[in-house]
Order: sequence, then structure tokens, then C-alpha cells
Amino acid sequence: MNSDLIALYADIGKLLLRDQLVLKKRLAGIKKIKNEKSRQSVIELVKTDIAAGQKKIAQWQSALPVIIYPENLPVIEKKQAIDQAIRDHQVVIIAG
Repeated sequence: MNSDLIALYADIGKLLLRDQLVLKKRLAGIKKIKNEKSRQSVIELVKTDIAAGQKKIAQWQSALPVIIYPENLPVIEKKQAIDQAIRDHQVVIIAG
């Protein structure tokens, strides 16, 4: 496998899972293509799709809301414990 394909696999690993699956199959199919011009054409299409996937992720990340904790709330004292619980558990119930 040449270094271009290795770099593409690394880039694909940073995309959404559904995009990763499609693009990895496409790259695996490149090995079957004998015509070098056709291979390069497919590689360019994969590069374009990777760029589109990276753009999707960037748009998604920029749309995430900023979490603000008003200091006058009594729950602010437990902010760290709540953050940790959310990271560590699938379901968190907070009552107060």
C-alpha cells in the first residue's frame, strides 16, 4: 500500500463512522483497478468526499452550544461531579 493510501486511511479515521465505512470500502476497491488513470480518478473522488466529511464535522462542531453555568445556581457547587457523571454513565438522573 503506498503512502498516499495510508494518508487517506488516516484522514478517513477522523470522519463520522458512516462516512468511514463507505470510504474504506471504496479505498479497498482501488486495489482491483488496473488502469492507473482510473485509480487516480477514484482517489481524487475519495479525497473530495473526505473534504466534504471534514466540512460536515466542522459545521457540526461550530453549531454546538456553549455551556454556561450561572454562578447563582445552587447546583454550581456540584458542577464537576455532574460533568464526571455525564462522562462516565449512559444515563444520569439529577434531582434537586
